[in-house]
Amino acid sequence: MLIGDLLGELAATSDTMPPGARVDPLFPISTGLAIPDVKRPATGSGWPPAAKPVKAAWNKDGTYRLQEGDTISGLSKTYLGDFARWREIWKAQTPTFLKAHPTADKVRAGEVLQMPAEAQKNARKMGLLGGGRVWPWVLGGTGAAAAAAAAIHFAGR
Repeated sequence: MLIGDLLGELAATSDTMPPGARVDPLFPISTGLAIPDVKRPATGSGWPPAAKPVKAAWNKDGTYRLQEGDTISGLSKTYLGDFARWREIWKAQTPTFLKAHPTADKVRAGEVLQMPAEAQKNARKMGLLGGGRVWPWVLGGTGAAAAAAAAIHFAGR
C-alpha cells in the first residue's frame, strides 16, 4: 500500500473531514514511497555465496590466496561444508595476521590464509590441492604446541 493511499483512506474515514472533501497534498506522496511488506525473500540464506573452487588459489603449502569475491564464510561453505564454520578458518590464522585483520570482514583479495586440515583435505578431494601433507599451523595454532603436534602427526606418515 502506498503512503499517499493510506493517508487518503485515513482522511476519508475521519469524522473531522466534511462530507465530499478531498485530500490534496502539496507534493505527491504516493510516487514510490511504499509501506514494505515484511517478508523474507523466497530464496537466499542471508549468507554470502559459497566460494568458487579455484585450483590457482591453493598454494602447495596448503594456504589459500583470497580471490576477488571470496569471504571467510563462503570459503567455509565450499571447503568445510557449512557457512557457520567460518570461525575454524579464522582460528587457523597466525597472530600476526589476526593483529593486522581484527575482523574477518577486513580481509582482501590477494591475501593468504592458513587453512584448517579439513579444508585442505576437501580441496585435495576436489583436485585443487596436490600432496598429502598437512602443515603444522592447522593442527592447533603456532609455537611449541603446534611443532609438537606436527611432529606427532608427521611421524605417523
